[in-house]
Amino acid sequence: MERLDALCVKEKNDKSYFTKIGAAFPNKTGDGYTLILDALPVPNKDGDVRVLLKPPRPREDGAGGEVPWQS
Repeated sequence: MERLDALCVKEKNDKSYFTKIGAAFPNKTGDGYTLILDALPVPNKDGDVRVLLKPPRPREDGAGGEVPWQS
């Protein structure tokens, strides 16, 4: 696995919205990840901060590259 997208999850009106805030890359030793954030997540109403790590989404139009996560 090359990398994982770091996503901040916001729940509103019984829906989840994702904002990409960075990426996680495997260590050289292969036993962990380095997380690089471009933005800091904001705590939810309970004071929790959650970052979801998911593989990048492939493009559906066959053009290559990736589709950004919906926010």
